[in-house]
Amino acid sequence: MKEEKRPEEEKLERAWLSLKRDIESSANTIHELDTGKCRGYNRALFVSSILNKVSTYAGHGEVEIVQKAVDFISEYNARVKKPIITARNKFFSLPDMALKTREKLNTIRKKGNRELPFEGGMLVWNYGEDRLQILFDRIPEDGRRKELKSAGFRWSPRSKAWQRQLTPNALSAAKRVLNLQNI
Repeated sequence: MKEEKRPEEEKLERAWLSLKRDIESSANTIHELDTGKCRGYNRALFVSSILNKVSTYAGHGEVEIVQKAVDFISEYNARVKKPIITARNKFFSLPDMALKTREKLNTIRKKGNRELPFEGGMLVWNYGEDRLQILFDRIPEDGRRKELKSAGFRWSPRSKAWQRQLTPNALSAAKRVLNLQNI
């Protein structure tokens, strides 16, 4: 709850500092491997770790954080003899990917929620939260709750709904659990 109430700029700064620590640690290990100060590790795994962590932020449309990460690696590369990540690596195209993802997410979030009533509740495509939500008129029986959990749905006390990320697989699971044919 405290985290949700923080200003957006503070959340971004905290996320960047955490990512920067991780990147710097991996970059230092890569540099030690390159200079022979450290042995027994696989350099490619550390590069992959950096790439994957920053790719996650790019996939969420966090352009500023991704750009800071790319700038950090560029500056680090300028200080060392052998680059941590080479210029032709897809890592350096992540800011463009993050920008495209942000634009796509903004378009999706502007859509209004879609609702489909069914016997005993409502199925909601919540585009703003990127969730497929199932709202029941009353608390479902234990067997139904277990079926929802096994289909990947989780209870959200905040939303007062059973939900999961809005994907085609979520829709298929909802169809199966709710016995809905025409969606």
